[in-house]
Amino acid sequence: MIKDISQKSEKENENIKTLTVGYTSYPKNVCPTTCAVCGDSASGYHYEVPSCNGCKTFFRRTVLAQRKYECKKGGNCFSSLPKDRRCSCRACRFQQCVAVGMNPLAIQLVGNAKDNQLLQEIINKRKYADDQEPCTSKGAKLSSSLFTVEDSLDRLIEGLVYLEIKTEKFRKSAFNPHPSHIPPLEQMLSSSSMLNLADKIGPMPNWPLPNIPVPSADEIAKFKPGMHPLHYDEPERKNWFFFDIMSSIEWAKAIPVLHKLKRRDQIVLLKAVVLLCFNVTQAFFSYEQKSSMVIHPDGTSPGLLPTLFIKNNPMGEGFFRLITEPLIRNKIDKKEYVLLKALVLCNATVDGLSPEGQRILAAERDRYNSALFSYCMATRGVAEAPAQYAALLSLIDTLHHQAKIQKDFHVLLQISRPPQCIRVNLIEEIME
Repeated sequence: MIKDISQKSEKENENIKTLTVGYTSYPKNVCPTTCAVCGDSASGYHYEVPSCNGCKTFFRRTVLAQRKYECKKGGNCFSSLPKDRRCSCRACRFQQCVAVGMNPLAIQLVGNAKDNQLLQEIINKRKYADDQEPCTSKGAKLSSSLFTVEDSLDRLIEGLVYLEIKTEKFRKSAFNPHPSHIPPLEQMLSSSSMLNLADKIGPMPNWPLPNIPVPSADEIAKFKPGMHPLHYDEPERKNWFFFDIMSSIEWAKAIPVLHKLKRRDQIVLLKAVVLLCFNVTQAFFSYEQKSSMVIHPDGTSPGLLPTLFIKNNPMGEGFFRLITEPLIRNKIDKKEYVLLKALVLCNATVDGLSPEGQRILAAERDRYNSALFSYCMATRGVAEAPAQYAALLSLIDTLHHQAKIQKDFHVLLQISRPPQCIRVNLIEEIME
């Protein structure tokens, strides 16, 4: 027993040591579990370091406001205080943010970076520390290359990949609310992220599942008095249309630019782009499963309504291949996909956005555009990169076309739907 405790202690010491190294030492494509600043649960990579939302927000606000804090206990609070009291000292908390590698240049600043005195002090301290450290040092040294454009773009991509891993885990989780229990859009935006629920409740058991059989004429006849012929009353079977609309909103809530927008702009934007994010998410997951047809995490495919239920159905098998086939044809990789999805979200041309919202989204879209083109150049080469970049951007037009078909189809269903059928407010908002 004593031996086991000793081994655990050594492992914990190793984990503590990792909190003092720069971002380049953190493994890529791995979901961080621990905030490098305070030791709490990490929500992702923020400003190039695994961190929680609290430390991310604290660092950003301190840099933007150029606040100066003073420690009254000698600047050693993080080494002398217990974990739950460390962050009570703002001076030591900010010092720790800088020490573990939070990059102030990764913050979208208001105005010129040269005018931010606190930011310049951090950069100068880093440069001085680099000059004083020997080249072989592996301590808290942070290379000046941390601030290069290429490295910043790389961190941007890694953060999106991490978020996608969290979203995939959420889709596969045992969380399965009834569609009628899904709140409206504004209420969802006011609540905290649900993506972390996947870590608490675990994956859905007993997957894969068989497809729901195509309804018979008798079953379809039940639809007329208000009984939906496609049942989702099995606890392990998700209604993927409702669930993935919800998961797309939860994904968007984790993108920092959304929180820079006013609430009205958030609602206007998500009403316009959520369906596109929903479609590209389902398509890329299917593509990763080597399927040209949309396939869900439980192994099922979207149900195709027979012609006796609705004539001239535009959502046949071809509809569900609109995005998967270009993904296959262009051999899209995951990093290209997450950047494409971020570009879809940052649509500054959506009708109804305020001028400020348009400006914020346009600036963020430029960042993702630059990252996507740079990534294509780095991975595809000069000869192939422009064509790959153009192919990726053309997918956005296809996603808009696909969403229009879905919204037109929704209107068609409303005409034939009896008034007593369940209406899900969130879906009605998205399908407007």
